[in-house]
Amino acid sequence: MNESTTYCRDGIVREIHPTYLVVEIHRPTACEACHAKTACMSSPAKNNKIICHYNCSEPVQLGDKVTVFLSKNYGKKALFLGYGLPFLVLFISLFIAYFLTRSEGWAALIAFIGMACYYTILYFLNREGKIDRQFSLMAYKTNG
Repeated sequence: MNESTTYCRDGIVREIHPTYLVVEIHRPTACEACHAKTACMSSPAKNNKIICHYNCSEPVQLGDKVTVFLSKNYGKKALFLGYGLPFLVLFISLFIAYFLTRSEGWAALIAFIGMACYYTILYFLNREGKIDRQFSLMAYKTNG
């Protein structure tokens, strides 16, 4: 896969199912390489388990190392729908409401109603299957 269009992480197979794998991805903390990490009280590194499709002719076993890929386009779409568009809805409705009412209280109330409408529409679109949530994380076996 092209690395400029995908995110990739190495992980270890923890569960094997007929149509998917459960892969544990190690997420180190930002200061893991620091020389003072034994005295530091920051949060420890985390391991996340994710479900992904296995796309390889080689069989996998528990404990095998795999590389998991996610297309950057799907990540950008999720960020836009989750953060970008709500931000725009909130501030556009806030400015329009303030311009029309000249009241900060009414403008805030209308902006929150606009956000409620946005998330209600998003909920119903998701329920009807109009939003493509079926992005796939693909796992490929690595040597080593």
